[in-house]
Amino acid sequence: MKHLLAATALSTLALVANPAFAQDSAQDDTNTSGIGDIVVTAQKRAENIQEVPIAISAVGSQFLETRGITSIDALGSIAPNVKFERAPSNKTISQIAIRGSVTINPAVTWEPAAGLYLNGVYIAKAQGSIFDVADLERVEILRGPQGTLYGRNALAGAVNLVPKLPTGELGFKGEVSYGNYDSWKAKAALDLPAFGPFSLKLSGQIQKRDGFIKIVSNPYPVQAPYAGPRSVDRTNDVDGKSGMIQLRFAPEGSALTADYMFDYSKFDQRPDYAQLVRINKNGRPEDIFDPNSTGFPFGGAAFPLHLFVNPERQSTGSIDGSPLYERSRTYGHALTLTLDLGAATIKSITAYRNLKWNDSLDLDGSPLPVALTARNTSFHSWSQELQATGEALDDRLKYVAGVFYYKEKAETLGPQSFFGGAMRFQSDYGSHTE
Repeated sequence: MKHLLAATALSTLALVANPAFAQDSAQDDTNTSGIGDIVVTAQKRAENIQEVPIAISAVGSQFLETRGITSIDALGSIAPNVKFERAPSNKTISQIAIRGSVTINPAVTWEPAAGLYLNGVYIAKAQGSIFDVADLERVEILRGPQGTLYGRNALAGAVNLVPKLPTGELGFKGEVSYGNYDSWKAKAALDLPAFGPFSLKLSGQIQKRDGFIKIVSNPYPVQAPYAGPRSVDRTNDVDGKSGMIQLRFAPEGSALTADYMFDYSKFDQRPDYAQLVRINKNGRPEDIFDPNSTGFPFGGAAFPLHLFVNPERQSTGSIDGSPLYERSRTYGHALTLTLDLGAATIKSITAYRNLKWNDSLDLDGSPLPVALTARNTSFHSWSQELQATGEALDDRLKYVAGVFYYKEKAETLGPQSFFGGAMRFQSDYGSHTE
């Protein structure tokens, strides 16, 4: 059960002035002269980062904009003991490592070691977790176990992406960039004037890039006659679109504020090239890939993979006509209600997320039909969180209490084909969590 610990720990009073997490100094990377005045919500309340007694790093909008950062795969190493990477062979699966703890298996049934949140809404799976947000206010990184306030799957820590809220004033900003490999990106954010108690903001981004790797026809038509024709001209390309709608309801003189957020991301691109750098030649007869072995099938005519081995980095490659793609479609709804009672704040976060994710990979890095695998994943989740935060005893006591309910359904269908279809498998798995 995701956040079973959170439901237990948050339903009781949690004192957060814990010096055990203060061994790493907080930092604001938007200010090069030292620690700046940046507000974070790491402890479920708005606080100056200098007053948060946990191992936290936060980067603000200026840092993100000057470096063109709109999604977590571009964050790299922005904080001590933190690393953001894409999973091998996929562009929309994240691997977040904090203090050496990381989950590298991208299967939808594996739980990440670091919790990822979009404006307080939990992003449960590594698949589809790399998406674009065109207008971020800040990124917060909490290092070390964060199970008390963030529940299960926060063993390594937690990362919170915080978009900029509607301002209620007319404003527009946009950016267009172009680079090599016919790479271009356009992003924009539009704030509309307030109409009564409502404020609306629209933001989005489009990015495209040709593939790094040029795909050529089989260079060994005589030695490898069973190689298939190429189906694409290039791979390692990028083709993504994303958008966000934010609506704020804040009646004048009212203690209640309502924020609705809808985000959508779609990618339709080809994965990284699985370059063949080595094959196992151990001299055993059962080694079918060793042309000198008696176990090599069909007198060396069927699968001569040794012809395509190259340990040097390549800009061209040859793969067969098997389908080659990575497609991801993610969207989510979130409604946050905040009631400010002065000494205490009550917050409700209701969220629904939906993911469709499919890929097809040529695993052998050759035009031979040796290994093909695909994954077709569907996922949806619903969550409800209630929080109470406040201060007492002349601000000497700060508390957080709450409960969290979470329900998900995740399934993957995985057809696999080996040696020209002589061996076929169906690797299906899934999980239902409440």
